[in-house]
Amino acid sequence: MAQFAEENLTHAEWLKRVDAHRLDVLKQAKLAVKSAHRMRREIGGAVNWADLDAVAFIVLDENRHGDLQEWIEVLLSEASPEASELCNYVLGKLHAAGYADIVVTAEW
Repeated sequence: MAQFAEENLTHAEWLKRVDAHRLDVLKQAKLAVKSAHRMRREIGGAVNWADLDAVAFIVLDENRHGDLQEWIEVLLSEASPEASELCNYVLGKLHAAGYADIVVTAEW
């Protein structure tokens, strides 16, 4: 996502491009959740497979040097925060699809 900030875009243009990127990631995350559902016997952890879903949002944070950092977080709803196998599975699928700067977490 850092490439968007380096193109001299207006704030509105930047937001539009970043949100389109977030939606692309969300689409891939939802496909990864469907794939995980088919693999659920091999994926450990407490997961409500019937209601498992993904949402994605943009995180902006200022580091200790005052630089703005940005990434997309994918939140898997209806899974234990300790469901690391599921999070790693979805993250692996996102990386395989070419997405970087992604964090995957889970929450009931």
